Amino acid sequence: MNKTQDRKTKHFNENLSINGELLRVNAGGKYGVYVEIIQRFVEQLDIALSIHKRLLVHRIDLHTTYYSPDNKIISRFMNRVK
Repeated sequence: MNKTQDRKTKHFNENLSINGELLRVNAGGKYGVYVEIIQRFVEQLDIALSIHKRLLVHRIDLHTTYYSPDNKIISRFMNRVK
């Protein structure tokens, strides 16, 4: 079952087909994944694999515990990490 929210498509099944390849994603029940984000991620991996023999990929998703009208909290965090 797919549902559109904020111009993005949420996918609620644990199997997702991208470019003819069946991927297992962490989705199901009331939690879904954004198809566009996963598709873009897979495209970037395919490009990197066409250039390099080996890859190490680590993805980190950052979330705040409260609403912020701008990205100052995340920007500050990224500056500290750098």
